[in-house]
This record gives sequence, structure tokens and C-alpha cells, in this order.
Amino acid sequence: MYLGISAFYHESSVALISEEGELLNFQKEEWHSRVKGDKSFPKLSIVKILEDSADKKKQITDVIFYERPMRAWLTVVKDSIKNYGYLNSLSKNYFRNFFNGSMSFYKEISKFKELKACNIKYFDHHLSHSYSALMYSKSSFPKISIVIDGIGDQKTISVFKIKSLSEIELIWGLDYPFSLGLFYSAITDFIGYSVNDGEYKVMALSSYGRPLFKEKFDQILGFDKGNFKFDTSYFAYQYSTEKSYSKKFEQFIGKPRQSIKKLDVQDNDFQFYADIASSAQVVLEEITIKLFKYIHKQSDIKNFIFSGGVSLNSKLVSKLSKLNFIDSLEIPSSPGDSGASIGAAYFLSHKKNIPKKNNLYTGIVNHNKNFIEQKFRKIYDKEDIIEGSVALLNKQNIICTCIGNIETGPRALGNRSFLCDASNEFLVKELNTKVKRRSSFIPTAPVMTKNIANEYFYLDNKSEVLAQNMSTLVEAKQNALKYFKSILHCDHTSRIQISMDETYVGKVLISKKANFHILANTSFNISSDPMVYSLEDAIMTIKRTGLKYLVTDFGIFEI
Repeated sequence: MYLGISAFYHESSVALISEEGELLNFQKEEWHSRVKGDKSFPKLSIVKILEDSADKKKQITDVIFYERPMRAWLTVVKDSIKNYGYLNSLSKNYFRNFFNGSMSFYKEISKFKELKACNIKYFDHHLSHSYSALMYSKSSFPKISIVIDGIGDQKTISVFKIKSLSEIELIWGLDYPFSLGLFYSAITDFIGYSVNDGEYKVMALSSYGRPLFKEKFDQILGFDKGNFKFDTSYFAYQYSTEKSYSKKFEQFIGKPRQSIKKLDVQDNDFQFYADIASSAQVVLEEITIKLFKYIHKQSDIKNFIFSGGVSLNSKLVSKLSKLNFIDSLEIPSSPGDSGASIGAAYFLSHKKNIPKKNNLYTGIVNHNKNFIEQKFRKIYDKEDIIEGSVALLNKQNIICTCIGNIETGPRALGNRSFLCDASNEFLVKELNTKVKRRSSFIPTAPVMTKNIANEYFYLDNKSEVLAQNMSTLVEAKQNALKYFKSILHCDHTSRIQISMDETYVGKVLISKKANFHILANTSFNISSDPMVYSLEDAIMTIKRTGLKYLVTDFGIFEI
């Protein structure tokens, strides 16, 4: 078996994959440390996986890291020193923490006696992303893999031509410090959100704005016929640990927003920052679409996989899915850095070329049955979970789910969700702003069956596939505007989930006793917290929200 590890940059994780290429276990460090976006070495996740596979520990033969540490370190430091001198805060921070980041990987792994005999390997960051997409891909070869993120080892964009799982060729790339992903992160920083966490807020905010700053952004970056333009003087991520944009950017665009106060629609400066977000989103979409068109023209390939942090931008994905030269567009359930551990481990087993199960719930959890049954009142037995869930939802309750294994990706797909009737506009608003404590402009996503999705939204084959793990936005039909305004954005789009009938939420939706067609579905956590992992986490979160119904594998409890 093979152990893949992602660490030290964002959302550390560990993946265990069999020799046949099956994902056996996946753990994110934040689930155990309860620190959102935890980037530390994932020792708690490794312990969990070793405990889960206690009878198989000797079968783990290889441990593989998702990037090449020295190349990653030198890429940033060389650019920083060459252009900004030895004394800038970024280069000093890199030297100060030389042995605390990815360079310490071998030392950290050596602390686990169970892994000392394993072969230690390192892999290209963007290939780790590509193989995480290949793990779930069902399209035929040849195909194109496009990876766009902030930075990975050396590249910020990589385009691979894939003839088979063993024949992958880099056909276009963009080197650091030029980065489309870091441009969007700088906008995130400028608007007052945390980099590597708040980008989805910028995407949501963009729908409320007008692209009034697009012409200015076009002066900073662009793409034409394979050539990428990027003026780094507007950014500070190359030399600063404090902010991502430079004084020149402030003079060019305006005053950055302080992050102390939550931004909301009624704020006086809301429209200004919404216009900036809209402009950045349009530029991101325009450049990415041009890149896809350029690569298709060069390769004549119509099957694409897309990964890296930028592929989490579902608004961008919706535009890509409409390109008529693309026959298939596939995005893994965890396309960011946490999913790269899956890709690195899958690379070691890829030669088997055995069909994979598209399992979206591979984060194994060992639930404490005695703990919950002794402390709380059970109102439905485990045999009545579906019937009980339907009854509670019919009565316009918000229910919380902590069922089975946790979702592999960052989006709740029913196993760790807050759920309520999406037709109840007041209830959905309460869930979003009071329970989740989010800004009102960030919409709540819905979950529904395929038939219902086609009844209320405009879908094609590509968007149906992407909607299974909430990777795209789709446009609402007129009847959705009438009955389901609560789960629609201001531009009448929605990031829907199409449920599978065999899942918990699928069984709830197809129940003949259900008086609802669509459920509002958002992750079981309060804003700024990691998603709930265990029953203990679930109970603590429920106590903080004021909700009371928890659905578990052992029944439904009143907390």
C-alpha cells in the first residue's frame, strides 16, 4: 500500500491507496486538530490511518510527498533575493523556517516507527494534482490536464497531455512569480479576506458587482496566443509576509478593506469591493477560457481534467463547461492541496490501470456509539433514520447530519450537513446568517435528485457530472425563481448538488413521504471552523448553534 502526504502549505492531508489503485482512507489534519486549513505536518492524520489499518501496517511499502521540497523552496527564495534583496521579510522568513517546512518531511516521517522501513519518495506538485483528477476520471484517453493554483514547486500553471496513466507530457507551463492564482488571492487579501480561505467569498461577492476595474486589471495581466502577461510590480507576495498586493496596486485601484468588520450588502463600501471582485472574476474567467481554447487548438483534444485551487471556483467552471469544443470536463472532489496527497499516492499504483470506484466519502470515522446513547435522548432508531429525517424536515426543522465517513472534498454532500426545506425562504436565511454566521451575499447550496434538477435548472451532460460534487454553477429556470429563491444567487445561478439515490441524502429526497423536492445543504460547521468530523465535534457545534436534531448511524438524537 502507498501513503501520500500533503503538508506545510495549506490543508495538510494523508491518503492511503492500495496497490490496485483504490483509495482506502483519507484524512485531513484539520479534522483532528480542529484548526481550519491546518498546514502543519499531519501527524494526527497519520496516527489515525495507522490505527485504522493496524493489521496492514507492514503492507505500507512507500510514502510519497506531494511536491519536491528543495525545488519549491529555491523557486521562491531565488526570485525574492534576486529582485528584492536578502533582507525582505519573505526571504528572511524562508531561511528562518528552513527546517520547519517541507524540508523537514523526512525527519517528521522518521518519527513513525511503523514507516521507517518504507521507501520515501517525492513527486511533482502539479502532477500530484493531475493524478488526483485521474483517480476519479472516467473520460477516455488522450486527455488534457490543466492545473492552475498559486504555486506548485515551480509552476503556477501546468498543462499536461495524457496519452495513458504512464504517458504524461508537459506541453505548456507558467513559472512563478507569474500566477493567475496568486492574482486572485491578492484580490482576496485586498478585500479583507484570508488568503487560501476567502477566495470563495470573492467569487460570491463578484455576482453583486460590475467589472468596472477590468480595463485596469487588463493592464496588469492577460493571455494571448500562448503568451502570459503579468506585471509583478502590483503585488507583494514575492517579498512580503504581511500582504499580497503592493502600494502601487493601492494607488492604482483604491483603499484596501480592513478585515475587522464583516462585509455585507448594507455597508457603504459594499459596491466598491463588489465591483473589484466582479472585475477579478471576469479576468480570471477570460484568461482561463483563452488558455483552454489555445490548448485545444494546439492539441485537438476534447477531454479535459481540471485541478488545483483555482478549479474550486465554480463560477469559472460553469463558463468552461459551456465551451462547445469540450466533450468532457472532470474535476476531482478535492482538487486543492489536500487532494494532492491522493494524487501522489495514486501515481505509485497507476500502472495497474484498474477501474476506480468514485467514492466521495473516504474519510473514515470511528463513531463513539456509547457516548451519544448514554448522554442524549434518541427519538428515532437507526432503522428509522430516513423516515425520521423526512418527518423532521417536513415539520420545517433544520437537521444536522453526522453519518458514516466524512466527505473527501471541502464541500458537504450530505454526510456532514445542515439540511432544511429549500422552499422555506425564512428558514434558509436563518440557517445561512444566524446558524452559519455568514454574510448574506454568500448563498446556501441546494441538493436534489437528477430529475428534479432538470425540472428546475438548465443542465447538460457536463454540468450533470460536475454537479455530483458541487463543482459548477447552473442557471435556474423560471419555476425555480418562483419557488426556490432561497438557494439562488442574485444572478439566478446556484451551485447545486445532484444526489445519488444510494446515499443518505438521496434516500431522504426520494422518500414517498417527503413534502419537499429540494433541500438547502450547507456544511456542518460554523464559519471559520473546520467541518464537523466526529460525533463529539457535532454535539459541540450543535450546542453553539441552538439547533437540536442530530442524525447519526445509530439513530436520530435530540441534543
